[in-house]
Amino acid sequence: MKIKLIMLAMCCMSVLAQESKPASCCQSHKAEVAVCPELPGTSIFHLKTTWKDQDNQDFTLSQLAGNPTLVAMIFTHCPDACPRIMADLGIIDKALEANDNVRYLLVSMDPKRDTPAVLKDFAKRWNLDMRRWTLITSDQAKVLEIAAVLGVKYQSTADGDFNHSNQIALIDDTGVIIHKQLGLSSDPAETISFLRKWLNPNQL
Repeated sequence: MKIKLIMLAMCCMSVLAQESKPASCCQSHKAEVAVCPELPGTSIFHLKTTWKDQDNQDFTLSQLAGNPTLVAMIFTHCPDACPRIMADLGIIDKALEANDNVRYLLVSMDPKRDTPAVLKDFAKRWNLDMRRWTLITSDQAKVLEIAAVLGVKYQSTADGDFNHSNQIALIDDTGVIIHKQLGLSSDPAETISFLRKWLNPNQL
């Protein structure tokens, strides 16, 4: 079942651009995916794994239902690439004027070191608004699973760090990937423009 889901989710990555905001039954239901019978087959919310957030509380991806979410995989000891990803997310957040309808999810690829307490400290150092930002960690198997679904490649190095692809994925309110910002040289302006159009499909 997991293999089938991952294959379906990876197929959706080739269809990232959408011209307008899709109608969704999840728009008015944020707590439980069960209330949304039309959940797309390529939604990452089909992953039923449980994570720990920065407050050491259980977290499932379906808790993001109802809001568009920018998702990035990082590790808190990352010396260069991850800070640039964080900077781009900050630029996006500022451009959207800290829009309460937009969520941010940081997934650690380093469960050995990135405990909930470490993630909480990381959030404080980056001055993240925890009403809209969530940081999660789990075991390596779950990290590999979500990395496959998001299309993120990573590999541990001899010093305990990671070589990894750099991307920011935007999922819609039903958990479908609708846009990606790939590489550290990408201009976040494209992601900002895409998200603004998705949030306000009737505006020119």
